[in-house]
Amino acid sequence: MHAATPANKGKAAGQDGTSARPRLVGRKVDPLIRRQRFEAAYPQVTILPPATLNSRWLAVVPPCSVPGDPTATTLSGWQLEDLMDRLEQIWPLQDGLA
Repeated sequence: MHAATPANKGKAAGQDGTSARPRLVGRKVDPLIRRQRFEAAYPQVTILPPATLNSRWLAVVPPCSVPGDPTATTLSGWQLEDLMDRLEQIWPLQDGLA
């Protein structure tokens, strides 16, 4: 909340050119939207949220689908965005929206 000054007295947040909401920096698509698009395009990959506060996001992938590691069946990331970046390096979305 903003302090009442003569310039903004009686105005709600946003009416004086400020906002109580954080601004979006950059042009990356929200990781949750990326996840939804990815799951629709690649149903063979299962994305699992962290089971505990100290676990990672997991993606269960088909055998022999990770370049350089034919035995890998999971990929992980501390943040959903990190996992999505890794997945989209292997399986890019056709519409190019990342």
